[in-house]
Amino acid sequence: MVYALLTEPQSFGSYYATDPPFSFNDDYLIKMAAQKLENLPPNKILWIAGIESTYKGQGINRLDSVLRLKAPAALHWKMATFPNETHNSVRLKAMYDGIKFSYSGYSNTSLNFHPMNGILLKDKAITIWVESSSDLRYTIDGSEQDLTSNKVVDSKVTITGPAQLVLKSFSTSGKYDKITRGYFELGQALHSVPKPKKIKQGGLKYSYYEGNWDKLPDFKKLIPVKTGVADSVFNINKLPSKTNYACLFEGYFEIVEDGYYYFAIVSNDGAKLFLGNKLIIDNDGVHATESVKSFVLPLKKGFYPVRAEYFQKDGNSVFQLLYLNIETMNATNYPFKFQYNMN
Repeated sequence: MVYALLTEPQSFGSYYATDPPFSFNDDYLIKMAAQKLENLPPNKILWIAGIESTYKGQGINRLDSVLRLKAPAALHWKMATFPNETHNSVRLKAMYDGIKFSYSGYSNTSLNFHPMNGILLKDKAITIWVESSSDLRYTIDGSEQDLTSNKVVDSKVTITGPAQLVLKSFSTSGKYDKITRGYFELGQALHSVPKPKKIKQGGLKYSYYEGNWDKLPDFKKLIPVKTGVADSVFNINKLPSKTNYACLFEGYFEIVEDGYYYFAIVSNDGAKLFLGNKLIIDNDGVHATESVKSFVLPLKKGFYPVRAEYFQKDGNSVFQLLYLNIETMNATNYPFKFQYNMN
């Protein structure tokens, strides 16, 4: 496989050699490697495994030295020696470890952090929670990361605004690297409103509509099929239709303590969240799978109008609205602390 890498490097992405006889033909492959390594295309993977008794006799040690001197930075290679193994037995362990090395950093999950975006007060920091526990690097000025960038520790990052948070996971070859960004601007706390009259605790008013949409409709132009209160026993899957419908949720919630508040929408398909007239989360459109969007902003004591919009085209109905006082870590699942106006 080393010969294939040196002569036909475009053939594969990863090359494995287990206890290979590099001393064959007067170190022919070792000499070839010294000449051709520097011209290899980027992001190839080379895994070589040996056993203690043949590491020197097979010339593996001499190729190791050539690789250290001549291998380009874009060649991801590793030389491993397995004690207490034979030429035949080492194959199982070596190939297993080689595949792990080749696919290091691979994941079928998204790279996410929360909150994803937001408004921050000057010199008042927040904590970002990172979902992955992998080896992650980040910057806060929007620049690209490398392995010398700040490392995410304990799945948390602390930032002050303004900031453009860039988070990146690294894989062995670079093929499975992932990157995601969040934008945090400086601003002020949103203004609250006086306590509405005839308010009742327990949930949000909802209006249910039927239709076929690929994005959220203009609810002002629609007539609801059903209305009610989304209270603690409300279940979106109990609505008349499972697909091709939309819901509008409206009401108020009360902030009892100044601070940063984190909002999130989990939905499939499109959803938006407004505080007053300000759109803070936009997750509109048809989604193949359930998705999450989040936002952080400072709020003061008082009441805030809230409006959440949601539509479901097909698939399973998923809609959840959550908010959290970051400073007290008092997580609340929608809709238990929301209120609706009886007017």
